[in-house]
Amino acid sequence: MRVRAAGIALLVVTAAACTAVRPAAEASPAPSGAAPATSAATSPTPTPTIGASPQTGQCGQRVTANFVLANDMTCTTDGFVINADNVTLDLGGHTITGPGMGPQTWPAPQLDTVGVRTGGHTNVTIRNGTISQFSTGIYFVDMEKSRIEDVKSQNNRFGFYIHASKENAIRRSTVVGNVYGLHLQDANDNLVEGNSLIRQTYNSPGGYGIYLYRSTGNRIVENTIENNVNWGIWFSDAKGNTIFHNNVAGNSPQVSDNNPDANQWFDAEKKEGNWWADYKGTDADRDFIGDTPYGILGPGGAVDAYPFVERASSWSPAASWRSAGLATADLRRLPCAPRQWRSRPTDARCSPSMGRR
Repeated sequence: MRVRAAGIALLVVTAAACTAVRPAAEASPAPSGAAPATSAATSPTPTPTIGASPQTGQCGQRVTANFVLANDMTCTTDGFVINADNVTLDLGGHTITGPGMGPQTWPAPQLDTVGVRTGGHTNVTIRNGTISQFSTGIYFVDMEKSRIEDVKSQNNRFGFYIHASKENAIRRSTVVGNVYGLHLQDANDNLVEGNSLIRQTYNSPGGYGIYLYRSTGNRIVENTIENNVNWGIWFSDAKGNTIFHNNVAGNSPQVSDNNPDANQWFDAEKKEGNWWADYKGTDADRDFIGDTPYGILGPGGAVDAYPFVERASSWSPAASWRSAGLATADLRRLPCAPRQWRSRPTDARCSPSMGRR
């Protein structure tokens, strides 16, 4: 489905109004089902370290230096607005709660209230906390080399909205129970790694785990994309993106891509794709890669040429297929003869010098 591109919204800071509550003894949120980041993907945005001490935060607060939050917050306006480069906002394991998700604005971003918003900056980090019941959990616009890490975004209209931004990273975060999950629009060369994008709800055309519109060069790896009411992965006019090592299950449909052969649904070097729960193919040589490609819904007949036949509990080379007694690195050295595919290139993972098991 084609949608109109939304214009870049101006950052609007309204009067602060909040009720600060005492700090809660809450652990940092861990993404449900997401593995620690052990990806082969090279991150353009290494995580910075900071030495700031926790401080009491106020709703609508403008952040211009490193800040560690010491309290939960309940807001009627934005939570935080970051107005400087080279800033880390550490939520300290706390929860920022908003006034509700606001009215429908699709396809434009819903910015009535935002948990954390920032625009036009470089090297910004938002991490380690929960954002709930805002129009948008986190809004990036015109951002570069910045990151969202270990953040849980739940019960918002948009989980994360990445708009006209490039070379950012979204890692180890949980986007759950929002109307729209992770939304990338006119966003290029970003890394989406090790997240749980699960159980988004429905408000047409919502309910998707991740949506890319007019976005290119992004890498989507090692995520769990599961039980969203509509699409697990939805691409519209998105090209040149690479998607592999994801667990995709229980979505309706699992995936849709309206550009024929414009995106790569596997790691071409390793010849490894994704695990799709509805894959019906066989694995005759027991190498954990299906014998036939997995078809990507859409007009162009795109495929994941190397779908996994078992769900990965971890994408770490040492742990991915431990239950089968094989490491992922072993998959390219298994004792079987090379095979030819009608729909994919010659498979060179097998060693012809070794006999089939």
